[in-house]
Amino acid sequence: MFKGFFSFRRQIAITLDILVVISSFVAAYFIRSFILKFIPFGQPIELGNYWEVVVAITFLWWWIFSLQGAYTLDRFTSLSQEIKTVFKTVFFGTLILLSGAFLLKIYFPARTLIVIFAGINFFFLVLEKTAIYYIVSDLRKRGYHKKPVIIVGTGKKARQFIELIKDDPSEGVEIVGFIGEEEINVGNRIYGADILGDFRNL
Repeated sequence: MFKGFFSFRRQIAITLDILVVISSFVAAYFIRSFILKFIPFGQPIELGNYWEVVVAITFLWWWIFSLQGAYTLDRFTSLSQEIKTVFKTVFFGTLILLSGAFLLKIYFPARTLIVIFAGINFFFLVLEKTAIYYIVSDLRKRGYHKKPVIIVGTGKKARQFIELIKDDPSEGVEIVGFIGEEEINVGNRIYGADILGDFRNL
């Protein structure tokens, strides 16, 4: 059930990113068209001619996000890290897109559209990740969406780690048990969880 929940959450995260990417491209198209009415810096274009570019961007962004582990279980514990991930994705994605078009001699009539898209997409993705971060943090504080953790050791450092978790429940960690030093202690309960095994079980 836990794996199923994670898979569902992962699919939701990917779907949201795809929708944001597509929406950003459409918004960039209309913004560029609006600016062209006042500043003639390029030729008008048809949005329908860019569906292949949208597909390429979607897959490229997904690939770069995945390389950074954006869809793993332990995400959304640091908002600054999420923003860094978004920045790297948009920056390197745009760089790869424009460089690839240049090196492969692909006709790209509206590079300004891609530049506008990059700015809008960064803004929208940051909004998306910020909203998800606060939603996930709230769920963790309520006892949901926690990562199961087995602590190796039962001494002072283990106690300090537990106190740290209690002081900041937004970390989303659930202690399911301990690995103790001696077999004789297996089954005993300390700090609210059972000793599940000894060091030989590692």
